[in-house]
Amino acid sequence: IIGVLAIIIAMAFMNSWAMGRAITKRIGRLRDGAEVIGGGNLDHRIDIRGDDELVDLSETFNAMTARLRGSYRDLEKEIEERKQAEEALSKSEKKFRGLFNWMGEAIQLCEMVWDEQGQPVDNIILDVNPAYENETGLTREQVVDRRIKEILPVVEQAWLDRYGEILRTRKPIHFEEYNASLDRWFDVFASPMEGNQFAVAFSNITDRKRAEEALCQSDEKFHTLADSIPNLAWWANSDGYITWYNRRWYEYTGTMAEQMEGWGWQIVHDPDELPKVLERWQASIATGEPFEMTFPLRGADGVFRPFLTRVIPLKDGAGRVQQWFGTNTDVSALKQAEEQIKASLAEKEVMLREIHHRVKNNLQVISSMVSLQSDTLADEGMREMFNDVHVRIRAMALVHEKLYQTADLARIDFAEYARSLLNYIWRAHGSAAAAVRLTLDMEPLSLPVDTAVPCGLILNELTGNALKHAFRGRAEGEVAVSLQGTAEGHFFLSVADNGVGLPEALDWRQARSLGLQLVQMLAGQLNATVEVSGGEGTEFRITF
Repeated sequence: IIGVLAIIIAMAFMNSWAMGRAITKRIGRLRDGAEVIGGGNLDHRIDIRGDDELVDLSETFNAMTARLRGSYRDLEKEIEERKQAEEALSKSEKKFRGLFNWMGEAIQLCEMVWDEQGQPVDNIILDVNPAYENETGLTREQVVDRRIKEILPVVEQAWLDRYGEILRTRKPIHFEEYNASLDRWFDVFASPMEGNQFAVAFSNITDRKRAEEALCQSDEKFHTLADSIPNLAWWANSDGYITWYNRRWYEYTGTMAEQMEGWGWQIVHDPDELPKVLERWQASIATGEPFEMTFPLRGADGVFRPFLTRVIPLKDGAGRVQQWFGTNTDVSALKQAEEQIKASLAEKEVMLREIHHRVKNNLQVISSMVSLQSDTLADEGMREMFNDVHVRIRAMALVHEKLYQTADLARIDFAEYARSLLNYIWRAHGSAAAAVRLTLDMEPLSLPVDTAVPCGLILNELTGNALKHAFRGRAEGEVAVSLQGTAEGHFFLSVADNGVGLPEALDWRQARSLGLQLVQMLAGQLNATVEVSGGEGTEFRITF
């Protein structure tokens, strides 16, 4: 029995020792797991198997850890969200502060001060941006956290009433106001903020206001001046819509301002002329170019009189038309005088044509008489002299014939005249000119009568001398005549031949030949220079 008890006791002890060791081990695992969890690893799980209280305790730990894990993650998420919100707020604050500081307009943040009756009596400036100093001349240190009535000696109640209104209505407002303390005009935009605070953005518009005042005074002076001039005057906008007429317009047309508004001016135009006027006016509006034209306007007496209308655009710096200014000037007296002048000129033109015609006829009579006298002469030398006189008279008569035929009674086309004259000279010299070729290079230049006549006579003398003397002993030859002009008003007349040339010992200026003497005399009348070159023939070059 004792042995059995000993065995039982031994077995019980062994079993108790084994159970104690297992329990100790499981408690250690529970303790280690609790330490890991306590260290912050909420994802750790205590794994104890069995069905005793330690298992329940570990499951409780695991459930508690899971709840803590969820709460912790919620807390982490909340912290992360709060960090992000703080970062966003910080960025927004930086952006706001940057915008606040760099805004070109002055900005002030204010808080309203009310009296016991709820009326605005003052405001405290909470903050201002750098532009505030430029616009007001007050520094930030002078104004922040101070009442406006402490800063400025005089504060108009109108300013406080406007700010009080935006706080009552919670609606922003925009206005322009003069500040007597600063002697400046401001363009103001004010908006309510939280509670009793409001923000004000403003810019200094003193220069603009003074410019507007000066412009208003200028407009008044202009209107006074425009009303005093004898011309009809008006303004139109960029689209051509007329916005103002002067007093003279209403007096002449007998209309009222209401009738003339916009396109009302059409009622005083001649219906037959109106389409043309409208077309010209609209074309000017489209191109932005000034225009001028004459058309009749009906007066208060019902009579249409011609008016010269001038319209000019007023453009901005970019070249865009902003307004049009127009004047209408009564030109009926000028038109009447113009008609009288035209009639007088027509009479004088008829008279001048008749004079040229009669001079030409008289010269032709003289030419015919010289020709008849030449036919009665037996002396060949005398007959040749009379023929030269005949050709010279014909050269002068031809000028008057051309003037009679042309529309311009003071100038002739010298090239055309020279061709006719040279053709006549070639015919007049008969067989002596038959084998001589005539080459012409003539610009269509217009010359006055007092220049054309001596030029024609010079041309007659030089070509006649060439036909008489340059080709003796030759079967044929050539005479080249050219006339050139420059933009400066210089003319070059050249007569050249390929004949025998002038004798080497001959000084043409001292020659006793009547033709060369006439060339010098006529060149003197033109203040011309004469150059002579020899070699292969002879060239006379006259510059005038």
